[in-house]
Amino acid sequence: MLTSATDAPGEKARAATTGHRGPVLVAGIGRDPSPEAIDAAHAHGARLAASVACVAGGDAIGKVAREARASLIVLDRRDDDAVVRLAAREVAIHAIRHARVPVLVIDPRGDPALRRVVVGMDFSAASIAAARTALELMEPSRPPGAMLSLVHVLPLRAGRTRGAEGDGAGADHERHAVEMFARVLALLAPWTPATVMVETRLVAGEVCEALLDTAIELEADVVAVGTRGAGWLDRVLLGSVAAEVLRGCRRAVLIAPPPTPVERIRLELRVTGHVEFTRAGDWAPALATMTRRNIGRPVRLELSDGGITGVAVHGTGTIFRGAVYDDHDRRVAIILERGDGGHVTHMIPAVRQLSLAATHPRHDLSLEIEHAGGEATLTFLDGRAGP
Repeated sequence: MLTSATDAPGEKARAATTGHRGPVLVAGIGRDPSPEAIDAAHAHGARLAASVACVAGGDAIGKVAREARASLIVLDRRDDDAVVRLAAREVAIHAIRHARVPVLVIDPRGDPALRRVVVGMDFSAASIAAARTALELMEPSRPPGAMLSLVHVLPLRAGRTRGAEGDGAGADHERHAVEMFARVLALLAPWTPATVMVETRLVAGEVCEALLDTAIELEADVVAVGTRGAGWLDRVLLGSVAAEVLRGCRRAVLIAPPPTPVERIRLELRVTGHVEFTRAGDWAPALATMTRRNIGRPVRLELSDGGITGVAVHGTGTIFRGAVYDDHDRRVAIILERGDGGHVTHMIPAVRQLSLAATHPRHDLSLEIEHAGGEATLTFLDGRAGP
């Protein structure tokens, strides 16, 4: 296990960036929330200068949260009831899908304070959002001692071979994770209270089991996880980590809603230099953001049909003027400006996936579009940061 820690004072910036927070909604599962759960919600409401509403039952939670413009849902879970534990998982998923705000699933008998929080960190925008949400809920005026632990789980092979002579796979993974952690810490600095220490940890194992074991080792109050999907995809993506944590964790669980496509581009390009979009619903806002970042830059467009004809190069030295997604025809239009001032539009049909790569937080390197007939790659040629 590798650990590191930093004090990242950002109280002034944090106050400037968090702004006003809405009411806190406390919810029971098929019954009124317990007095202890209401007290816990009031504790978080006091930190957020918010009020508390109560609702019983899972079906109404998303609707009530939207109507109340809630910034947090506190969900009452009683761990002595296996049926309630299962229901809590389903209600939490439902609430995130419909309310799009963080959900804090608590055991009313536990301490509602967020003094020590373990965050599952895979360097995705979703996991960074979970860490940021946890920091926003941590008490900034508490005496020193609060700790946020960012935990990245290495594959078992990397964990077993770390430091082994002649096998650099584990060491390479570790070095990469340390570099990613440094970038994440820089991103989180504006949200980090001066009295909260942020540490990073590398552990090896199966993701959910390793997170829960770390939470036990550190006596954490809360395990925080992010979510990625929307609609029916929530169950697929939540099932890998967040739903497993909800099912197996006897501590409070904080679940952050999925970040927007714009946030994914900002966060993942800054941390990993690469972001992929497989959901058609994300393609239009992702391309709009990419256009704003890069309009006016010289480009080269390469089109591959995946067959024997190979790669055709178009528009070398032309100027990028935009990229848009047509949901009706499921195609992307790339608009380029020629040297004579005229414009040419390349239509890419049957899109399957978009990928954006960058070498700088504001410097996109390329856009790759996977489609039914092959791939299209738009490469920026000037080596400068976008506007």
